[in-house]
Amino acid sequence: FGGDLMSRIAFAQENPSHVRTLHARIIQLLNGQIEEVCARAGIRRDRIYKVVVVGNTAMHHLFLGIDPTYVGQAPYAPSVRRSLRFAARELGLRVHPHAPIFLLPLVAGFVGADTMGMVISTRIHESEAIRIAVDIGTNGEVVLGSREGLTVCSAPAGPALEGAQIRCGMRAAHGAIDRVRIDRDVQCHVIGDGPPLGVCGSGILDAIAGMLDTGLLDASGRLHPEPPARVPDSLRRRVIELPGGLPAVILARGAETAAGKDILLTQADVRQVQLAKGAIQSGITMLQRVCDAPDARIAELMLAGGFGNYLNIRSAIRIGLVPGLPQDRVSYVGNAAALGAQMALVSEAERRRADDLARQIRHISLATHPDFQDVFLEAVKFPAA
Repeated sequence: FGGDLMSRIAFAQENPSHVRTLHARIIQLLNGQIEEVCARAGIRRDRIYKVVVVGNTAMHHLFLGIDPTYVGQAPYAPSVRRSLRFAARELGLRVHPHAPIFLLPLVAGFVGADTMGMVISTRIHESEAIRIAVDIGTNGEVVLGSREGLTVCSAPAGPALEGAQIRCGMRAAHGAIDRVRIDRDVQCHVIGDGPPLGVCGSGILDAIAGMLDTGLLDASGRLHPEPPARVPDSLRRRVIELPGGLPAVILARGAETAAGKDILLTQADVRQVQLAKGAIQSGITMLQRVCDAPDARIAELMLAGGFGNYLNIRSAIRIGLVPGLPQDRVSYVGNAAALGAQMALVSEAERRRADDLARQIRHISLATHPDFQDVFLEAVKFPAA
């Protein structure tokens, strides 16, 4: 029904029955996962006595069967922000029928309960120094602050960093090129160690970083059909021109791939990544500017989310996805939203803390900030060598 939030919201707007369709599909899939995890653990479904749910605002609303239309329209306000409690039988989750289902609070239209999970799991609200937490995904969220206060924004990156809208892109699954090294030629690592099927987000970032380093790509994002003389011949031979004059770089030749076709990174792919990384970078930059927190004051930048946990930090810094901090000040924190949900599941105090923090967090709407357009246009560029 759509690879990004706005597509799903648009589908829900088309017909009132579509909200019911989306809600039913979410409940169906969650019940399937409950069956699977119960089978693995060797317990009955009716022995599950408590559930905590986190997710972005649109998916939160659809999980509850609430029309998310107003989340996608200015001022992008959710229908409900506070934490909620239901009985499992009210929502159709196949656990103990009287089990309480808790949903953590929301902050704003595109800053959801998953962000609150990230906040409580990273303990950013207890930090003496200023830290930044970034959940990198289709809709990215950035939290900046310390125990003195937190500020948050959403950064609509789109699905390019997860391999979608990329000519040979795919999710980080078996057969995906997940790491790329470019020096005198291209070396690829494939998940599962077999022939590649495509390239996932972490591989795309590595490839672009290598293309910038070797001169195949310039800071504006232009892929040179005729690379500079300093580019080795082995790399020059990988640059081709597709029908319509679109330049591309061959990451894996057809003879090496599972489908027998070249796996490419095209000029259009680079532009998609520029828009995505520009959104994340501008979100970080805007919060630093609003909070008067230049790079020198940032003690740590934490990368969260499924994609954020696998990308190469050097590549992320090289393409400008994150600030040019020393690498020892950038860390992975894994699926911080899920960890926060686990903490709220076993601790009443953590759930109360999430409620208190959600009321105190300052939300910045990037789209309405007068500086955002200029910051975004600058963030789309790659850092110069």
